[in-house]
Amino acid sequence: MGFFDILFGRPRTPESPERNDPEFGIGVYEEGCWTFMTEGPENGLIVMVEGPVDGPGPAQRRLFRKLMADLEVLEGKGRQRILSDAGPEATLPPLHAAVLRLGTEKLSSRDEFQLELTDSQSLILHRIRFVEGVPVDCGIVD
Repeated sequence: MGFFDILFGRPRTPESPERNDPEFGIGVYEEGCWTFMTEGPENGLIVMVEGPVDGPGPAQRRLFRKLMADLEVLEGKGRQRILSDAGPEATLPPLHAAVLRLGTEKLSSRDEFQLELTDSQSLILHRIRFVEGVPVDCGIVD
């Protein structure tokens, strides 16, 4: 079973090119978005990058390198934002990054991105939007 089959649960079509990017790893392109897996399908971070079939641009690459270096800090900021929105009585299980979403080159040049955190059983996915390293809003992904 190939990467595309594991990620999307269906075979890759010719319209869904695959590439091995030197920074992002193996990815597939579908409907205006590259989807990469930073490690193996069982424990990796899914990275989604909006853009052309040519691959991620310079601003997206710069932001990706920065975010990967600061991933633990971002997880902590995201967790604090979730707790802040939920109120003083709220508790959360340990959360880890599951999905990193980079928008267009323009959004990436403003350091705007989304990070999705989940628990060890992947029961709930919390999406936090960041601008310049600050979590500005969050919600639960349906």
